[in-house]
Amino acid sequence: YFSPRTSVSIPLAEKLNLNAAWGVFFQSPSYIWLVSNSQNKDLKNIRANHYVAGIEYILTSDMRFSIEGYYKKYSDYPASTVRNYLILANQGGNFQNTGDFGLEPLVSAGSGYSKGVEFFFQKNLSDNFYGTLNFSYFDARFTALDGIERESDFNNKFLLSINAGVVLGKGWEAGGKFRFNGGRPYTPINPNNGTVDVSQYNTARLPDYNRFDIRVDKRWNFKKWSLVTYIDIQNLFNKKNITQYKWNKFTKTIEEDKSLGTLPTIGINAQF
Repeated sequence: YFSPRTSVSIPLAEKLNLNAAWGVFFQSPSYIWLVSNSQNKDLKNIRANHYVAGIEYILTSDMRFSIEGYYKKYSDYPASTVRNYLILANQGGNFQNTGDFGLEPLVSAGSGYSKGVEFFFQKNLSDNFYGTLNFSYFDARFTALDGIERESDFNNKFLLSINAGVVLGKGWEAGGKFRFNGGRPYTPINPNNGTVDVSQYNTARLPDYNRFDIRVDKRWNFKKWSLVTYIDIQNLFNKKNITQYKWNKFTKTIEEDKSLGTLPTIGINAQF
C-alpha cells in the first residue's frame, strides 16, 4: 500500500507557528473478521485520509498551547451483509456479545468520517508543578450497506481531560486526573418486550461521564535502587457512571450497567 504523508510548520511570529499535515493510513482488518467466514479473506485494508491544521503558541519556556482542526475520511471499512445497518467500526469488542465479533460475511464497502477541533495546553515540570488540559469537540459518523449515515458508537461529542501534579519535596509527589465526556450513543430498548428497533440504531445517548482520580507517592532513593510507595484513589467522588442499558429477561425490565464506585489502592514498587 502506498501511504504518503507530509507536514509543514510555518512561523507566523516569534512564538506563534502555523502547522498543517496530511497523510494516508492503512490498517489491516481484525484477524477474527478474516477467519470467521471464507468470503472475508478478500477484505481490503481499511483506509483513512487525515487532514490537520492549527496554530501553536509558546507562552513561556515551560508552557504552550495549541488549537487544531481535523478531518478524517474512512473508506473500505468492513460492513455486514447480513445486518445491512452495521459497520464494524462501531463494534467495541464486548466479549459477552458475540454480535460484536463480526462472525458473518463482510465486504469492504463501509465508509465514514470524523471531524473536530481540539484545544491543548501543557505546562512542563517547573516550580515543582506540571499539568495538561485537553478539550475536544468532534463528530464521528459511519455509513453501512443500507446507505444511511449514523452516529459512531464512540461519538461522545466532547472530551475533557485535566491532569496536574505537584512535587512536594523530600520524595513526596501528588497528582490528580479529571475526565468529563459526553455520553455515547446507543440503540434504545423497547420497555415492553426488550426488543431493539434497528431503525433507531444509535439514536439515544447515555448520560455524560465524569471521574476524578488522585494519587500520592513517596519515594526513598538509595545507592543503587529506589523504593516507592503510593496511595491511589480512583473515582474519588464515587460517581457510578452508566456504561450501558440492558434487558433483564427474568424481571422483564431495563437495567443499568454502572461502573465501579470509589476504588482505593495501596502499592509498593522497588526500582533498580
